[in-house]
Formats: sequence, structure tokens, C-alpha cells
Amino acid sequence: MTIGKPHEAIKRLIPALLITYFEIKGIEFFRSGSFSQVLPKIVEYQADLSYCFENDKPIPDLCIEVVSTSGSPIKLQKYKLMGVSEVWFWEDGTFEVYCLREQEYEKVVKSKLFPELDLSILNRCVLLSSPLEAIREFRQNIQR
Repeated sequence: MTIGKPHEAIKRLIPALLITYFEIKGIEFFRSGSFSQVLPKIVEYQADLSYCFENDKPIPDLCIEVVSTSGSPIKLQKYKLMGVSEVWFWEDGTFEVYCLREQEYEKVVKSKLFPELDLSILNRCVLLSSPLEAIREFRQNIQR
């Protein structure tokens, strides 16, 4: 399957916005990227984006999927087997956030990792046509 330009543009903008947030809030982060994560003979997956916080770990704390044609919450089963604490899906112009609780994912309206992060602002900025404008607007909103 080929990956289109819109998918890649969003996949590059989301980290720029999140890194801005991490820098302003003083959050130590380690980008894990989209490396293959494997439990031999059980599960293998690649997130579009993944991050560890505080220290680098074998299992990311956050995985993000940019859904254009595949992905969807069906992929949550793979993340659950790996024990990823939070998964975000960017689809149809918005984020859906899932937190792992008692071995099941629950759809939530706020990130448990970043309860102060206003996802509506993040959504709006990802949709802006100019990446520079998106970063500037996002920075202004989170510095308030």
C-alpha cells in the first residue's frame, strides 16, 4: 500500500506541534518513531509516531496513528498486547484518544498523559494549511 502526501504532511506536523508542547511544558521525551515493535509469535506492529516520556523504554507510552485508509481502533488489540498506555488516532480531522485501563482501552476526551493539553486546539492547528502558522498558533495557545 502506498502512503499519500496528505498522510505524510500530517505525520510530520503532529510531532512539530507536540515537540512545541513538550518544550514549553518541560516534558522529557524520546521519539521512538515508527520502528517495528514485536512480541515474537504474538504480535508485531508499527505506529506512525511513538513516544516515551521521562526515560527511553522498550515500549512507548504513546503511539499515534494517522489514519487515511487503514489503522482504526481495531489496531488497539495489538497495542494492548504490548501494553502501550495511550493511543491516539488522527482520522477525519480529529483525534480520538484511548487509554489503557485494567487491560482494556477506553475512549476518553482528554489525554491521561497530558491532561492540560487542549485537544481541540491541537486538532485545529493540524488542519491549518500552513505548518508555520500551525506551530505559531499552537505555541500562542499553550503559552496562555
